[in-house]
Amino acid sequence: VMENGDDSFLSYGVHLTPIAGFNDNGQNSLAKEVIIGPKFREVSSPSELNSDFHPIEIFHSEISPLFPSLKIEDVQHAYAGILGLLDGHSDFLVKRDDKHPNCINLLGMESPAFTGSLTIGKHVRDMLKK
Repeated sequence: VMENGDDSFLSYGVHLTPIAGFNDNGQNSLAKEVIIGPKFREVSSPSELNSDFHPIEIFHSEISPLFPSLKIEDVQHAYAGILGLLDGHSDFLVKRDDKHPNCINLLGMESPAFTGSLTIGKHVRDMLKK
């Protein structure tokens, strides 16, 4: 939850991911494309998963302040995924399994779990040393 004066709102954050790869000369290079997202919606079954749930026009209007020269034809859907949330828990639940104490569960690893992965890994390492 982020606070802004008296208002507070839930924010998953927006990621801007540059695409890296190899150019025609075999050298590592950034592509002209970037991935912007995520955009979330709840679904009740896997059959509702698809990558075009949100009209391009709405997405374009939301991201165009970040890229003023971006044309609507420059925007396309990339992929859909599943964000598993823990019911009744906050994210980043790291705990030993009750039945198997040598197993450490990492649950609810929402963003920015990847960003914090080294710190999370050190925490798990310290748990294993005990």
